[in-house]
Parts: sequence; C-alpha cells; structure tokens
Amino acid sequence: PAVLSRANSIPVGSPVSAAPKRVSQVMLQSMAASPKRADPPVTINGRVFERVKELGSGSFGVVWEVVEQKPKEPEEGKAVPKLALKKSTPNKKELLEACLLEAEVLQQLARELPSEVAKRNFVPRYVTHCALSVNGNTQVLLAMSKLDGVPLDQWLYGINEHELKVISMPELLDGPLPKGQRSTRSLESASDIVAVLMKQMTPVFATLQKIAFHRDISAHNFLIDECADALKFAVLDFGLAVRSGGWKHEWKGRNIAGDPRYFAPSAWMQLTHGYRYLENNPKVYWQQQYAGRLDHYAFGILICEVFFALWKGPEEFEGNFLDDQMLVAWRKTLVAARAAWRKYWTTCVGLFQRFHSAGAAGIRHYLAGGHLDKLGEQLHMLVRHLVAVAELPQPEGEGSTCRKVAMLLKAAGDLVCPKSTFKWQELQVCLADLMDEPLVRKAHSRRRRLSTAPASTLKNAVDSIPEDDVSPSVSDESLEDDFFCVKVSSNKSDDADKAARSVELLPDAARLPGWKKSGHRRVWTLDTSATLTKDVVPVGIGFSNGEHSAEQA
Repeated sequence: PAVLSRANSIPVGSPVSAAPKRVSQVMLQSMAASPKRADPPVTINGRVFERVKELGSGSFGVVWEVVEQKPKEPEEGKAVPKLALKKSTPNKKELLEACLLEAEVLQQLARELPSEVAKRNFVPRYVTHCALSVNGNTQVLLAMSKLDGVPLDQWLYGINEHELKVISMPELLDGPLPKGQRSTRSLESASDIVAVLMKQMTPVFATLQKIAFHRDISAHNFLIDECADALKFAVLDFGLAVRSGGWKHEWKGRNIAGDPRYFAPSAWMQLTHGYRYLENNPKVYWQQQYAGRLDHYAFGILICEVFFALWKGPEEFEGNFLDDQMLVAWRKTLVAARAAWRKYWTTCVGLFQRFHSAGAAGIRHYLAGGHLDKLGEQLHMLVRHLVAVAELPQPEGEGSTCRKVAMLLKAAGDLVCPKSTFKWQELQVCLADLMDEPLVRKAHSRRRRLSTAPASTLKNAVDSIPEDDVSPSVSDESLEDDFFCVKVSSNKSDDADKAARSVELLPDAARLPGWKKSGHRRVWTLDTSATLTKDVVPVGIGFSNGEHSAEQA
C-alpha cells in the first residue's frame, strides 16, 4: 500500500500574477472543502481493514490503527473494536522467519493462555496474518488487537527512548523529570504497583516459555493502563522471539537481540568475545543463562527498575525516629539495596548509551578492557543486597509492606542471578502466598519462605547491615564470592583467553569492518564474523526500535 505523502502547499505572499493567484485561491478552497482522501483498505485472507491512522514506523515496517469492515453493521450501542495492523518488509530470510514466528507465537498464546488470563488482554490478541509478494519484495501483514495504555518507560520517566539515549544518569536517577512518575510513590504504593506487574505478567511468561523466548523484555515493550479501578499491564512486540525448544541448540549461530539496558552479562560476553567464550567458560551457569534464562534476567531487571524508580527513597524515612531496632535495621538494608541497584543500573544505561553512540565495535572494545568484569561484580553485589532485604527478620509494625517488599526483591534477585533455577511457576506460588490467593500447587513446586530468624539475632543483623557497595553478611551457598566471575581460565579455553586479550590490540580500522549503523535500526547485523577466534559463525545484533511498535499506541 502506498504511503500517504505530505500534500503540496502554496506559499502565502508569493510574487505571482493575479490570474494564477485567483486559480491558487480556488484550488485552496476546493482542497479545504473536499474531504481528505483515505488510505486504501488492506485485505488479509479475505478480511478487509480500514486504516484509521499510523501508530509508528521503523526500518522494516509500519503499524496502523485499523477497523475491520463487517458485512453487517455492529449492534446498536456496541463499539467497533479497534485493531492494530503491522506491515513488515523483511529483506532477509532470517527476518522473514522472525515476522512469521511473531504471528505464530500470538496464535499459540491465544490457545495456551489460561482463559482468565487471555480475556484480560495482557498480550495482543491474534486476528489474522498473511505473507505476500509485492513488486518482488515479501510483505508480512499481521492484524491483532490494539491495546490501551502508554509505554511503561514513558510513564515512568516522562521522556521517550530517544531522550533516554542521551540523558545523564544524575538526571535519570534524581531528576527533575516532572512529566514522569519517578520518586512519586511511598514504599507501600511502589511495592503494590510492582506486585500487580508481576502477578499479571508471570502467567504470561510461564505459558510463553513453552513456546518461545521473547528476548526483548524492556520497559519500552510494556504498556501500563491506569484504569479507573486498577492498573493493567501488557507485554508487546514478539518480533525478536525465538522458539524455546530449539534455542538451546541454536544460540551459537543466532543474533543477539533486545534492549542493551536489559542485556544479561552472558549476552555481553557473547557480543564481546564470541560464542566460544561462553561455550568454554568453566562457569557453566553463564551459558545456561544465555541459553535458557534471558527473559528471566530481563524481567528481574524490570522489577528493580520500576520499584526503585517509583519509590521516593530514604527521604520517606526522614524525621521518623523509631525505637524499633528491627525496623531500623530492615530500612537500612533496603537503602543499601537501592544504592547497589543505582550503581548497577548506571552501568547498564551507560552501556546502552555507548552502544548507540559508538556502535557494536566500540562497545566490544570497551568491554574487553575490563568493564565486563566490573559488570559481573556489580551484579554480584546487587543480588546479595536484594537477598539481604529478605534475610533479615520482618518488623512487626509495618509487617505487610516489609514482607511484600522483601518478597519482590528476593524474587528479582532470583531472576537475575546466573546460578538461579527459579522458575516462573515458583514465582506464581510466591505471589499467590503474598496476596493470599488460592493456587493449585504441583507436587514438585517448592515454596519459598522468608527468613524467620529470632529476635535474639537482631544485634548481629544490625551490625552486619551493608553500606552502599559493601557486601552484606548473607549466608547463601548459591552466592559464593566468584559466582559473577566472567574470566575464562581453564586449559581447554586458551583460544577464548587469547581472543579476549587480543581485542585491545586491534587497530580501530581493523576492528569489525562489517558493522553498519544507520539511524534507528531494528536489527544490527554483521557482514563478516564478529569473533576473533577461528571457525566462529557471524553474529548479528537486534535491538528495540526507537519508534512505537505495532500494539503500543
């Protein structure tokens, strides 16, 4: 379908003769009187959709709001449902397969989601799709339901993704951002909002995992709708999804995808040193994270982002002098967890901004200079601080709020920890327990309980509260000191070690000549091998487009 171009206008006050001027006035009056010509309808599998307006566009497609033409008029008082229609023009076989997989994923989710979840529209509802050839180019047309709400990152910060690429961290963390929601909620309110996000999305991801991995979980791909009586969240854009059944075998030769802010350290390792670095790493949990837990990690990061962005922070406790030493200790631990998060998130956003400014070649060279180790260390500290909030005895005065915050942060820590095996189903159990809702548990479901340490341990607990980046005193075998180690030192991985060391030795002109960058690309690809070791397949990178995707408007 043709794209509507801007109408030609006639400049006012141009030095033209009287006759042409009269003609121009007549033309203008005629144009003003005649209705605007509508875009031609789009037909998919015999169903006709009228385009209402454009919602967004990117390098490989465009999205419209549409309504379906029906043979019969809708019943009186019944509104015509508004839909979203996504037209993609993939220029490579891999992109075509991804477009078709997006439609397949939506179809399967419609069938597999529990009925009470499906009817609440937490994901776009599949309508129809087709692939066709137009002037020798393949197009994929996908019609789906149009969901209400605004992008979560825009709601949080009041700025768009383009501005997030250049904003300073002091401004992002501490403002002022008057159009957003940052630092506007009490501890109780912030935890309530995050609990709703987790409760609504967990059954979606538990079902999705059987079908595909999303690979692009980010605040930009979630919508938040502030309804009159409740909040509703929705997850969008499955255009970078991969089949979960085959990913554990295919990850070595597939593109790295998603928003760099939510890249797991294992993804950065893959980008920096190639797949052999992960494959030969004696710390096998990094490979396991990349092969099976990318969505877990990204959602855990999102939980922390939303909670700590909304919460007012320590100022909520100012002037509130308490004799309850247990509550004082718990608050001190929470403030330390917030500091650990701000440090880690500063690094993540910094990598995101550097990625967009310097490109993949620049970010690889930067990470190979020791910053990859720094990322792992900061993740280690973050997980230990999040766990510490749940390990302390729960204060009695504000027990319900403290219990909720402790559970949410413990779950986030379990999701982002590379050694964790925390499952979506376990998170559902925790949320049901927290909200006192019934849930049928399977025999193998393990119930996670918060610490019930006696009050006699309070003094030791207070003395061991971490200050900012000091490691908390938490005993947990899964968090030994080197769990975040990203270095490869085993004898069988000499090639990977040499590759890591040789990155700094490459001249700029010789480093990854195949990288191409052009504006807001949805997919970054390599024309030559993105590796420094022999016989490694090319690596491509896909990331979220700066524009709204199909379902977002």
